[in-house]
Amino acid sequence: METWLARFEGSLTALDRGATPEDSRQFANEPEAPNNGENSNSIAVTELASIVNRAADSIERFPPALRRLHTFIRDDPLLASRSSTEFMEARSLVQNAMDASRYLHQFAQVHFLQKSY
Repeated sequence: METWLARFEGSLTALDRGATPEDSRQFANEPEAPNNGENSNSIAVTELASIVNRAADSIERFPPALRRLHTFIRDDPLLASRSSTEFMEARSLVQNAMDASRYLHQFAQVHFLQKSY
């Protein structure tokens, strides 16, 4: 669950900074995998509360990015070539928004469909 949230947050940071999709993973602070043999599906209530709080803060960052994407699509600017700066910025905007959407979807599925906490 924390991995998907970290990837969502990383995609939002990439969107905010205009990073390339290839560089966006550097912004995800993914948690270390537990080596203690514990069931990774169990989580303390306080940990869950912390994750939900992080999710709420991150989700609030998403609408402005979607609005930028909406404006770009609505305006449908002519992009000179695949090597132009404008094309690279547009590619980053679209891909990072798609990645953020995918990671948010995965987080929501894991968070809300998980059988035990």
